[in-house]
Amino acid sequence: MDLKREKFLEYGGTNWGLSRETLISPLLTSDSRRCRPGSLFVAKQGHTAHGEAYVQDAIRRGAIAVISEKALPGVATLVVPSVEYFEESVLPRLYDESLSKMKLIGVTGTKGKTTTAFFFYEAALKEGRAAAYIGTVGVYTKEGFLKRTLLTTPDIYELYALLEQLASLRHSLCVLEVSSHALDQGRIRGLRFQGAGFTNLSWDHLDYHHSMETYFDTKRKLFTSYNEGTSVINCDDPWGRRLCSSLESRQVLCFGQKNGDVRFRKKGEGGDALLTLSDGGAVRLGMPGEFNAYNAILAALLLKAAGSQSKEWSMGFNGVPGRLERVDGHGVDIYIDYAHSPDSLDKVLSLLAGEKKGRLITVFGCTGDRDRGKRPEMAKIASRFSDFVIITSDDPHSEDPLQICREVEAGMKSDFPYEVVVDREEAIRTALKKARNGDMVLIAGKGHERFQIFDRYEIPFNDREVVERLLKKRRTCGED
Repeated sequence: MDLKREKFLEYGGTNWGLSRETLISPLLTSDSRRCRPGSLFVAKQGHTAHGEAYVQDAIRRGAIAVISEKALPGVATLVVPSVEYFEESVLPRLYDESLSKMKLIGVTGTKGKTTTAFFFYEAALKEGRAAAYIGTVGVYTKEGFLKRTLLTTPDIYELYALLEQLASLRHSLCVLEVSSHALDQGRIRGLRFQGAGFTNLSWDHLDYHHSMETYFDTKRKLFTSYNEGTSVINCDDPWGRRLCSSLESRQVLCFGQKNGDVRFRKKGEGGDALLTLSDGGAVRLGMPGEFNAYNAILAALLLKAAGSQSKEWSMGFNGVPGRLERVDGHGVDIYIDYAHSPDSLDKVLSLLAGEKKGRLITVFGCTGDRDRGKRPEMAKIASRFSDFVIITSDDPHSEDPLQICREVEAGMKSDFPYEVVVDREEAIRTALKKARNGDMVLIAGKGHERFQIFDRYEIPFNDREVVERLLKKRRTCGED
């Protein structure tokens, strides 16, 4: 930490009127709630408010100074030309000792980020590499699960601190899921990636980006502004082909079954498929679904870009948290999946519908304060593939859960068998009661998540744990 203190001084600390002691081991944060004694609070523009409104809260919690674009009366202020400049130019220098020890690999796209990144992480561990993962399902080290993350890509200051922690634990490789929100909000500002992958692009987050063009341009930033290594792109996806053509002067590797520099073939189905690559590589895949084949190939090619000497990989045999995660329902196959958009729900349901022997019962809801246009669309998709649908809550946030369900319900055909059960646990209980031997139950939307979020509070809630508790209660108490 002495080195970090010296770099603070070198890059302007001496001009900020603060003593050397003030700059020892600062916790940098733009969230006043995370401040503690000794913190430096960054007053920056947020999505809905400016950090200047929270300066006093930060001081009350122990912040000893504020980083701001202007001097603030009565507060020790580190004035910077702009917060963007500080994050782009100064922050990486403060952490360069840690960042220089790790290769960073980024994965972006609408669907498949988590599975691809997790495939990469587990395969790198099998090769004996000190790999880590940061993304939707948390932070994983070479020792396993470390902590939960609230965002797919953490806040910039939390992210830099995590990377420093991983470097101190002797990790030499880290794969990150990079969301469009993170790119738009500058959460990876100042970082340099040694490889980046693109999965696909489909309708999602349009409440935030407003158009597919803006959404695409935001995703593209990972490859044009942050990646210094190979860009590996799924060119069977039309947006992927467009991305490839726009990166002609860069190091690009396109892949697909029909398009690209590297083609692959899939032999076998279900949980044991063999994927062979035109460059001589091969992947044994332990998860079903055509989309998972693309995820596995992308992970393999990113591993090669990160220096892997392997030509054969095994992926997906341990599953991925909340991604077609199977629970044995004693005659009923129960799947937990994070599918929360029309495209992802379509892919998962079409896969399960093709494998079902009995009925397919689907439980799903839609998140509050998000793209309302997709709600009836998801109902249409659920009814197309399912035999029975239960509409329930996801994360309501500030919206009325019942109203969300009604907006979803608007997409259901009047003659299709479905129920609205607002309470999510009760909805899962209803699905399990309805299921008979040979049936499948899909519980979609929350996947690995461990909390259900309401307006001003959240409650512990994990779909898998709820299912296992209900099944155990049924076995021990003989409940129907």
